[in-house]
Amino acid sequence: MPLKDDLMLRTVEQIARSLARLAGRVHEPAATAEVRGQLEDAYRDHLGVAGDTIRRLSTGQLLDVLSAAGTLDGDRAFVVAALLELDAEIPDADEARGAALRMRALELYAEAGVVRVGQVDLPERVQRLRSALRDYQLPSAAFARLIRYLEADGRLAEAEDLLFEWLEDAGATRFVVTEGRAFYERLLARDDAELEAGQLPRGEVREGIAAFEATCAAGSGPLPS
Repeated sequence: MPLKDDLMLRTVEQIARSLARLAGRVHEPAATAEVRGQLEDAYRDHLGVAGDTIRRLSTGQLLDVLSAAGTLDGDRAFVVAALLELDAEIPDADEARGAALRMRALELYAEAGVVRVGQVDLPERVQRLRSALRDYQLPSAAFARLIRYLEADGRLAEAEDLLFEWLEDAGATRFVVTEGRAFYERLLARDDAELEAGQLPRGEVREGIAAFEATCAAGSGPLPS
């Protein structure tokens, strides 16, 4: 399903077009300032918050801002992620600042996917950001959010692959072990048709559990109970 607020999406698309036009004019301060102005207007008009404030907030703080009564507004999360992604593409952006903006955008896209925002290009956006961040270490919270997003999207085998990537990257920390076990518990609660559709039949789920536990034990000694 499309975003409920078409105006917000049209604004994002307009800024993306402006950035595309800017690609060949990176040394024109006025052109860069024009795109920055469009972003600032979008932050204020659609979110009621200045861009500088949005950029300073952590992913957790952004999720608090975008939630009401503990429920995330997936549409708004998607739009904020899109704006942050565009913000990172402005040619004069500092590399570290751009990476931080992309990381928050990636996590917000994942959270939007968990509540099933339904944008057809969401997988493409997530993959694009993962590629852009390939030289950076994902924080554990980002791995957890991406796994839940893939799970919600029915891409169960991909979610399991990412869990093992996270385990290799972070080691058998309490967070990884707890999240991994919860992931497999949720898989076992699904019916066989769902598991087959997600390319992770029940037998492979049980094999995955054994491999996960063995890898954790080999890398960390006694596992968290």
